Amino acid sequence: MPQKIPDFAELLGGAELTVCAQILQAADRTAFYAALADPVRHYLNQRHSPQNFDASL
Repeated sequence: MPQKIPDFAELLGGAELTVCAQILQAADRTAFYAALADPVRHYLNQRHSPQNFDASL
């Protein structure tokens, strides 16, 4: 069985949105963060879209 690779949220725990927000805020000031901005936006759109909502929580 292949080893499960933890997703971004599992690695960050409760700080997930804080880290994403900081990356997006720094994107216009730093090339390193600018390169991360689109993947972070994509991640947030997928993670927080209605079809991924778990009503059992």
